[in-house]
Formats: sequence, C-alpha cells, structure tokens
Amino acid sequence: MSITKTESSTQVQSVMQRHPVKVLESDAITDAVDRMRENHVSALPVVDEGGYLKGILTLNDFLRLIQDTATTLKDSFPRYEDAYWVTQLVRESFGSDDVSSAMTTQPITASLDDSLLDLSKSMVDHQVHHIPVVGKDGKLLGMVSTIDIVRLVADGVLSSLHLNRL
Repeated sequence: MSITKTESSTQVQSVMQRHPVKVLESDAITDAVDRMRENHVSALPVVDEGGYLKGILTLNDFLRLIQDTATTLKDSFPRYEDAYWVTQLVRESFGSDDVSSAMTTQPITASLDDSLLDLSKSMVDHQVHHIPVVGKDGKLLGMVSTIDIVRLVADGVLSSLHLNRL
C-alpha cells in the first residue's frame, strides 16, 4: 500500500535514511532482535535476497507475538528485571522462528518523489512510525521514521509554515 500524493516542496528522498538496517525474511527473530538493540532502532525493513521489500518488523509485532501466545507480562515480569525484558522474552519464546513469521506484510510504503507532507499524513492515518521507501520495482531504497521528522524540526529545517501543513 503506498501513500497518496499532494503538493509539497520537501520530498521523501531528501530526508530518508538511505542505508537502513534491514533483515532477510529468512533470518531468525533472534538476529532481528540483536540488530534492533545494536542499532537502537525499533523497526527493520524485511527484504528478500534481491533487496525487494517483503514487510517490516517492528516492536509492535513483537508485542503482538507475546499477546497472541497468551503469555502475560504479569507472569513473566519477575524473570525479566532489566530494561530489555520484552526482547529477552521474545528471544526465548520465538528466537529461532523466521522473521517472516512475525513481520507485518504489505506495509505502508513511500516513493522517492512523495512529499514529506503526504508521508506524515500517512503515518498519522495508519498509526505507524516507520515507512519504507521503495522504487517502482519494489526494491528497498530507504526508510523514514518519526524521529527523522522530529530531527528536521529540531534542526530548524521545517519551519512553522511547514508544521502547520503537516
């Protein structure tokens, strides 16, 4: 599913992360958790061997896994006292499963020439924090997250005029 287009001067290609940390759909969930922790990210685009987007794996996907297996946080909490108890629970419960078993398939996507305004509206409309950027052929080109947009505001790149339009 891709975003709809309207007029705006700032394009996605000017703000996207050009080399996002990613995983293969055949990678183990343990590997994905490790990449998230090592790189301080909360979502990973999932690609095939050719670099084509197959889905996205987010912390919300992990929480859904925990909920779907009827594992309650109350029962597990005493075993996980450090800040990473959720990831530890996921590693122990689903670590050897393939990423494809947990990822969100058919994520919202953007193209290079989409506007930042349209991308931001899609994030709000679909309640997502990460949008992969793909080429016309479906190959992953980059990623835009809410932190990228916040960084633009903090750096003064987005003026109050832009913010009013978002």
